[in-house]
Amino acid sequence: MAAKFSLGLQRQELIEKVREKFKQASERYSARYFNVELLEQRIDLLINHKLNIDDFIRSEYEFYNEALKKAETDSEEQKKKEELNQKIDDMISANEEKVKEYPDYFFDPRASVLMRFFTGAINQFWKQWHEMLVYTFKGTMVWHNLNEIFAELERFLFIDEKSIPVMLKHYSEILAKATYQEIETLERQIIQSGGVALFRLQLQLENIFLATPNLSKEEYKFSIYSQKKLYDNYNKKNKLTVLQNCKENSAKILEDFRITSMVEHGYTQKYIDES
Repeated sequence: MAAKFSLGLQRQELIEKVREKFKQASERYSARYFNVELLEQRIDLLINHKLNIDDFIRSEYEFYNEALKKAETDSEEQKKKEELNQKIDDMISANEEKVKEYPDYFFDPRASVLMRFFTGAINQFWKQWHEMLVYTFKGTMVWHNLNEIFAELERFLFIDEKSIPVMLKHYSEILAKATYQEIETLERQIIQSGGVALFRLQLQLENIFLATPNLSKEEYKFSIYSQKKLYDNYNKKNKLTVLQNCKENSAKILEDFRITSMVEHGYTQKYIDES
């Protein structure tokens, strides 16, 4: 005790103020930012080694202010992340029945519900339509455009349960360290890219419909000579009818996730404004 009083009453009061400020800040923001035990160790070091108390007080206040700024920033970021998650949850709840028609791809516990179900929607769409589109259009004049669309959709695809697509692996890595604005922007970019691919597919199929004379539509049937899987699924169905179903399915995904306007805007920026 004598050592403490040797600091002088005024300076001892300053140290007590530092203690109190750290204690209050630790209770509010946690010891991660304001570790009271480490503060006490520094005070013991000051007393035992008779260090300059003015330098000590100045240093502690500088540390306190920097830690407070960091704690407040992180607290605000956490609050905004929670608000973002709530906003996404509210959107899902408002359209829950439609969104939850799709598979939930739980690839990261930190991933938003929207990202998980949208990833599921793309994977489901691919499994249902990709093989048919390849069979129908490979080697035709539209194949190059379709291949570009497939490349965008493949960025969401899970080949198996253990193989996370590179794009989603990058998204998972970002989640651990990004601010809420960065996460929101990244999710928007990812979802928009998948949505634009689906929208481009709709436009491509619409052009095919317009270019196909009504009189020749009878020729557009899947025959027994088609691949067995296609024949089993589309036996003697008109190809244009099947393609129309594919187009409607892609449009439904955009509507169910309420991203049609965002996707059309993204398409205009990338493929119209830049041309």
